[in-house]
Amino acid sequence: MTKSPEIKSGSHNLPTSSDLQSAGLGIPTTLPLTSSESKIPNILGSWASSKSRSNAGSLGWSLESQSLDGGAAHGEGDNQESMKPSSLHESWKLVGTQSTLPERPLHQTTETGGENTFKGPLKRPVDISMPIAFRGMKAVIAVDISGSTEGKVIEQEIKAAQSICSNISEASVAQTTIIPWDHRIHTFRSVKDVERLGSKGGGTRPSALTSSIASVNALRKCSAWLLFTDGKIGDHEIRDFSRGLCTNGLHGTAGIVVLFGYKYQNPVDCNISVGISIFGMAPDCLFLFHDVSSGVVSILQSKGVFNALLPKGYGVLSLDEYTEWCELPTISYGDLSRIDIPPPRKLAPGDILLQSNRTVRLNDVYNNAVDATTANELLEVEDNLKTLLLTSEINGQNASVKRWIATQKMKSRDTLHSTRPDVNSAASTYISELLLLSTHTKDLNQKRSLQGKLMTAHKQNWLAFISDTDADRTRISRRAEVVHNALDRVTSNAVESNQGLWTTKMIAPISSGGPKKSRGRLPTISAMPSAPSPPANYQELTKTPYQSMPSSTSSPFRPVDPSCGDSLGHFSPDTDLLFIPGYRYNRGSNSTAVFKGECPLCGDTKAILALLVKEPATGLVVPGFQAPNSRTTLEFPLSIGTYPEAKVLSSFVCCDSCAYHLVKMKKSPHGESVIGAIPLILEALSGKYQQTTLATLDNALSKKFEKPTLEQVFLSILYCTLMDLKGDGKGIEQMALHWAASLLSSSISIPSTLNTAFNTGQLSTGEKVPLRQFLSDSLDAILKPGPTLLQYPLGGFVVMIQCMIDLGLDSSTVLLKNVVFQRILYHIVEKYHESLTVNGRETTIKGFHNLTWSHGLQSEPLETLEGASSDDTFDIISVPLLSVPISSLTDVHLLSVREGDLLRKLGPLFEHVKDKYSSALAMFLHILCREAWADSNPMEIFDGIRAKEAVRLVLEAPTCIGETKAKEFIRSICFGTLGVVKSEMLPRTADGGVAVHCKEAEPLDFDMLSEESYGGAW
Repeated sequence: MTKSPEIKSGSHNLPTSSDLQSAGLGIPTTLPLTSSESKIPNILGSWASSKSRSNAGSLGWSLESQSLDGGAAHGEGDNQESMKPSSLHESWKLVGTQSTLPERPLHQTTETGGENTFKGPLKRPVDISMPIAFRGMKAVIAVDISGSTEGKVIEQEIKAAQSICSNISEASVAQTTIIPWDHRIHTFRSVKDVERLGSKGGGTRPSALTSSIASVNALRKCSAWLLFTDGKIGDHEIRDFSRGLCTNGLHGTAGIVVLFGYKYQNPVDCNISVGISIFGMAPDCLFLFHDVSSGVVSILQSKGVFNALLPKGYGVLSLDEYTEWCELPTISYGDLSRIDIPPPRKLAPGDILLQSNRTVRLNDVYNNAVDATTANELLEVEDNLKTLLLTSEINGQNASVKRWIATQKMKSRDTLHSTRPDVNSAASTYISELLLLSTHTKDLNQKRSLQGKLMTAHKQNWLAFISDTDADRTRISRRAEVVHNALDRVTSNAVESNQGLWTTKMIAPISSGGPKKSRGRLPTISAMPSAPSPPANYQELTKTPYQSMPSSTSSPFRPVDPSCGDSLGHFSPDTDLLFIPGYRYNRGSNSTAVFKGECPLCGDTKAILALLVKEPATGLVVPGFQAPNSRTTLEFPLSIGTYPEAKVLSSFVCCDSCAYHLVKMKKSPHGESVIGAIPLILEALSGKYQQTTLATLDNALSKKFEKPTLEQVFLSILYCTLMDLKGDGKGIEQMALHWAASLLSSSISIPSTLNTAFNTGQLSTGEKVPLRQFLSDSLDAILKPGPTLLQYPLGGFVVMIQCMIDLGLDSSTVLLKNVVFQRILYHIVEKYHESLTVNGRETTIKGFHNLTWSHGLQSEPLETLEGASSDDTFDIISVPLLSVPISSLTDVHLLSVREGDLLRKLGPLFEHVKDKYSSALAMFLHILCREAWADSNPMEIFDGIRAKEAVRLVLEAPTCIGETKAKEFIRSICFGTLGVVKSEMLPRTADGGVAVHCKEAEPLDFDMLSEESYGGAW
C-alpha cells in the first residue's frame, strides 16, 4: 500500500483523490472540474466576507490549514501522533458527491484559551437520510491488533471482517474502512488488504480511535461501525474512550462490539471493559462474543434495532451467574444483513438518545428536571435504562443517577377519589334524554328503552374503571420493581468498576421479568425471519420503543360478570369502590347496612341508592342566619334543618352511578342544582367515610357551622327533609331518607347537656353520650325539675321526637304524646315570660285574658259560681273558659305559623294532642295567669306550676280531664279553693270588689315578641 504524502506546513496544494482514498476517506477517483458540473454545494455562502476566501480552482473553496483533517494517516512504523487542528479551518475535508457539508473541527480554541464546541456556519446539518440496509451501509471496522491478538485471535478477526464484508454490496465494500489499532492508530486499509493485518505487539488503548483526527472523521461519516477486540483496559482508559466518543459526537452512531476470546469461563464473567463505552452510550448496539476456538458467535446483549436478532419470544436476553454458553443464542455474521441501520444521530456530549428518538440531557436527569413522560421512557424501556446507568457509571455519576432513581417510585392513583369514566359520554347523554322525557311525555316504552341503554352504559363505565384501576396497580408495581432493580444495578456496577472487573454483569438485563427459557442449548437463528425495518419516516417520527420492561407482577384484566351478586358483580378489594368518589363498599359481603332498591332513573332494581345534595334555594334569608365561611358555634344544631338555608338534600334518590353523573351535570329531575351525592351505606353515615359525607354537606352549607356539630346538623336535615315529604311513607324516597335518618340516630353522640346553658354540674360540658341514651334518660326525667328536652328549641325538639320514635323508646307513644303536650305548655311559658319582661305583668295578664276567658252576656246565675254573690250582677260578664284548643294559640300569636308547621311535622302525635288536650291546656293557662312569678325564668315558672300536686296529676294524664273536671278545677283556681290564687290577683270592680265577670280585657299583641328568642337555633 502506497503511503499517502503529508501536506506540508503552509502548503496550499489541493490533495489528489488518490491521496484522499489512501487516507481511507472513500473519495471517488474523479472530481468535477467546473462549478456548473459540481455536485458539491456552495458551503461558504455565509463566509462571503472572509479574508481567507480565494478562487482555488473551480471548487469554490480555499485552504488556510496546514493539513487536511483526515489526510494521510501515519505509516505502520511511524510513531508520531495524529496531526492536531490549529485553526478554525484545519479540519475541512472533501466528503464526496453526497449532499453532506464538511465536518466541523473537533474543538474551537477561543480567545481566552478555552475550548468550546464549534457552533459556526460549518455545523453539521441534521441528517434527514432514511434507514440504511446493512448490505448498503458505509462501515468502519476497527480491528484490535495489540500484542495479545497475535495468532489465532487476529486470524479470527480477519475472517470475521471478511465474513461481514461478504454480506454487503460491492459499493459498500468499496466505502468500508479498516482501522487497525492498538495503543495508536495504524494505516487505514481497504477490505481487500485486510489479510495483511498483523499484530504489532502494542498495548490496548481504544481512546486512540477518538484522539486521531483521521479515525474520528472516518467514524463520523460511517453508517455504523464495528469494534473488534480481545483485550481489557483500566478505569482511566474506559473513561477516556467514553469521553472521546461523546466529545466527538460518536455516541449516536450504531455500533457492534465483537469480543474475541475463549469459553474458559461463564458468559457473565467476560471482561467487556473495551466495548462497554460503546454499548453503554449508543442507542443501537450489539455485543457479540466470537469463540476463537470454534468460530461460533454468541449474542451477549443487544440494544435498539439489534434486538430484532434475538430469538422469537425473547423480551430480554437473560444473563446471570447461572447462564451457560449453550443458552446464549448464536448467529452468523450474515444474519446482520437482515438489519436496517438507523442513520447516525448528532448528539451533544452530555446527551443520550432514547429508543423513541428523543434526546435527553443527562444533567436534567441528575437534577430531576425531566418531565414524567421522559422519566417513564428512561425507566420503563430496558435499553434506555441500560444507557442511563452505564453512561452514568462510566462518567462517574453513579451517586447522581442513584439519587434520581430513588425519587421515581410512583404514587398510587387515588382510585377512591379519582374521576369516574363515562365512555363516549353515553351515560350522561341517556340521563339528559330521560330528564327531558320526564318533563314532556309519559311514554313508558321510550323510558324503558332509555333506561336499558343507561344501565348498559353504567356497566361499560364500571368495566372501564376496573380496567384502569388494574392497569394502574400493575404500573405502580412494575415501577417499584424497576426502581428496586435499577438501584441494585447502580450498586453492583459501582462494585464492578471499583474492583476493575467490568464484566458482562454490567450489561445484563436490569429487569427481572421477561420470558424464561428452559436450560439447554438454543438453536442458531440463521433460519429466523427477516428482522423488521424501522419506519420510512424514522427520523421525523417518534418510534415505538422496541422493548418495554416486563413485569412478573402484572395481573390480567378481570372482566366483571354483571349477572353475579348485585347488578355489577363482585369486585376485588382494590376495586370495591362505589361510582360516587370517596366511598368503598365490600360488595361481596352479606352486610345489611346498605339501602338498595330500584333506581327511579335507570331502573336498576339491585342498585345501591344515594342521596343527592343540592345547592340551597336562593333568595330565602333568615335574619341573623350564619354567613358563609363563618364556622359559627351552634348551641342547638338539631334545629338547623328547619331553616330554608339548610334544605340541601333533594327529595330525589337514585343509584350511585346515576348520582355521580347528575352531580357532574348539576341536574336533578326536580330542577335542582345537584352538587354532591351520599351513598346509602353504613360507612358513609357513621363509619370510616362519614367525614367524606360531612365534607359534602359542609360545602353545600357554605362552611357556616363548626365541624364538630355537622353530624347533628346532618341528622336534623335528614329528618326535616323526610318530614317535608308527602305520602304514606312507602315511596322509595321516604324509605331511603328514613333508613338514613334511623341509622344515623342510632350511632350519633351528642353533648351530655345538649347545651352549656343546661349544664347541671353533674357532667362536663365536653362529655358526649349516645343520642339513644340521652333521649331515654330525658323521657324518664320528663316530670323532674328542669328537663333539658323541653328547653330545646321547637325545631330541634321535633327532630328528637322523631328519633325517639325510630329508636323505639316509647312503642305505645303515650309518653311521647304527653312530652309533646308539655313542650307546647313550656313554649307558652316562654312566650309568657318574654311578655312579662317586655310588657310588664298587667299588660301580659290582659293579653292572656282573651285566651282564657269568654266575654258576653250572663249565661247562668252567678250563684252557681262558687264564691260569687247573687247580688253582683252585670250586663257584660267574663267567664273562664273550660277548654282552650291548641289552634287558638295561633289566633293570639302564641304559636306562629312556622311553629305550628313544625308541630304538624309530628303527624299523628300532634293531631292527638291538638284534639284531646284542650281542657288540660285551659287549666294550665288559668294557673299561669293567676300566679305571681317575680324574678323567675321560664323553667322556674314551669316547674312551679308542675310542682302542685293537682297539676302534676293532670299533666301525667291530660286526656282524663274532661270539661266537667275542668269546670270544677278552674272554678277552684279562680276562687282560690286550690290555694293557688290570691285575692289581689283577681280582676276588680270599680268599688274594689272581685270581678269574676268583668269587662273584656285588652288583648296583648304577641307579634311584638321575637319568634327567635326561644325558638331559634342559637
